[in-house]
Amino acid sequence: MRIINESKLDQVIRRYKNKVDTSIVDYPLAFCLAQKTLKDAILVAAKATDENGKTHFHQRRIGRTPLANFADKLVTFESEIAEANDFDSLYVIVKKASTEGINDLTVYDTTFRIGQYRNLDPDKIYLHGATRQGAENLLGDLGSRVFIERNELPALFQDETLLPSDVADILCNYKEELLRV
Repeated sequence: MRIINESKLDQVIRRYKNKVDTSIVDYPLAFCLAQKTLKDAILVAAKATDENGKTHFHQRRIGRTPLANFADKLVTFESEIAEANDFDSLYVIVKKASTEGINDLTVYDTTFRIGQYRNLDPDKIYLHGATRQGAENLLGDLGSRVFIERNELPALFQDETLLPSDVADILCNYKEELLRV
């Protein structure tokens, strides 16, 4: 691990905890949670759309056709998804169902949405896109790792009020600042 300025890192974490930016809301997550069946939740999660058909900004560049193909394939894994008993197992299923054009961020976001529908929370920090960049800004090159454990991060990330998904958000949203701590 690199030498960390704990005071600067503490400022980053406090800013995250005090954030009032509600513009970064995962509307497909809210729509997914409102679904009556697991099948419908899977389709909404994979298509990354809200009740108005708007695609989440993380998946907008992928396009509707690849997302629809992904959703169609993922729904064929409905019984496995129903039997998954933790986030890691669910992630493996979603990753297995990924189709052409589906990136690691989409796999994670889809797993997170379905996981929330199923009350399965991540207990690790999954690495994708900007979250990976933020983690590498703190820890150095992480190679092809899919996730890191919380205990691999500086002590300030061990705060029990931070969920692993919060840690992932901090790594993503403050990646540039983490390069300077």
